[in-house]
Amino acid sequence: MTLKLIQFLLGLLFCAALSRADSLIFPSYQIAVEVIEPKGNPLILNKHQTLLVTLKPQTSLALEVLDFRFDARMPQHKHGMVTKARVQKVGSLQYRVEGVRLHMPGDWLLEFIITDQKGQTRIEVPWVLTAS
Repeated sequence: MTLKLIQFLLGLLFCAALSRADSLIFPSYQIAVEVIEPKGNPLILNKHQTLLVTLKPQTSLALEVLDFRFDARMPQHKHGMVTKARVQKVGSLQYRVEGVRLHMPGDWLLEFIITDQKGQTRIEVPWVLTAS
């Protein structure tokens, strides 16, 4: 299975996770994402939204997250969001991401960038945003 296919399949799972606050498991981290403003909605077109992201390292070693960043971009259009998401740490492995606004329908790539003692992990999840 190629990396692109794996990312695509994980993206399909991620779509469901955003509406149910489930977790996705990646080699380095398990990520739970919940849209908390407006509550209960999946990511929708052209609305400011807030995410609550909870991380769980997939290792028995105690890892300290030194930095967490979020971004979203449209690779086919070569641009990102028109807003800059603000990340606030709200717990030891929990982050509030405000100002997420996907302003165009189409193929988006959601990026979670996690830096810990072992280095940087970039998790990219495809997200298809429809106009309706």
